[in-house]
Amino acid sequence: MKSILVPVNFSACASNAAHYAADLGAALHAQIHLLHVVQIPLASAEMAMTEDLYNRVLDSADEGLKELQRDILARTSGQVKIQLHLQTGNITAEVTEICRTVSPYLIVFGVTAPTFEKFLAGSPVNALLHLRYPILVVPEDAAWHPYRTIALACDETDVNRGVPHSMPLLRELQQRFHPTIDLVTVETSEVLSNEACGFESGESRPISGLNPNRHYVRTHSVLQGLEQWLGSRPADLAVVFPKHHSFLEFHTSRSRALAKNSRIPILSLPE
Repeated sequence: MKSILVPVNFSACASNAAHYAADLGAALHAQIHLLHVVQIPLASAEMAMTEDLYNRVLDSADEGLKELQRDILARTSGQVKIQLHLQTGNITAEVTEICRTVSPYLIVFGVTAPTFEKFLAGSPVNALLHLRYPILVVPEDAAWHPYRTIALACDETDVNRGVPHSMPLLRELQQRFHPTIDLVTVETSEVLSNEACGFESGESRPISGLNPNRHYVRTHSVLQGLEQWLGSRPADLAVVFPKHHSFLEFHTSRSRALAKNSRIPILSLPE
């Protein structure tokens, strides 16, 4: 059975991501793995970590996971299998280790949209975004519903390298939900590049099996073009291909900029 991994810290956005993942899991016949990591060190200048306090922290985290499990079972009428994982240590190390164990089909993170950059900059979750698994970033106010329109933000390199490796997941989303798939490229130069021209051909490529609607946008920046597209033709899911970047890498990453400004879930697919 496919597995969806959801790291949670019991915040509102993490709980919303877990609910979103559960609804998606029910549709994809996948089980949910809820993971909470009690991070070390636990001691602070204000409060020494005694054995009793440590045990109370673990008990509270355990109850938090069980409460979230009860919520999900009620939400899905028991359709989704849920496994709970409570670990102590470094969140990056623990998530990496559980990925080796369960080989997740998808990892789901919840984010607070207005403070997205601050969230990543100050959170150990930022270090997890290098994982070579599909990562779905769910804004705190995003509600699950079957995908009607999926926007793939691609360039020619994505089509030749990234998309073929991601075809099984993309094909399953298409078969489950029958969405319209918009393949969007943004051209920022004055002259139509060979890369952009390439979107008009290559029907033998793997992505042609998705029967996408191909679109071309010319504007001053990739982010502006994608925002322009999503603003005029709303989608239920945006898909990005980070290539050699870490997902949501700062500075020049189009993926980071798109997720920071998006109100819809962003799916990052590795090569």
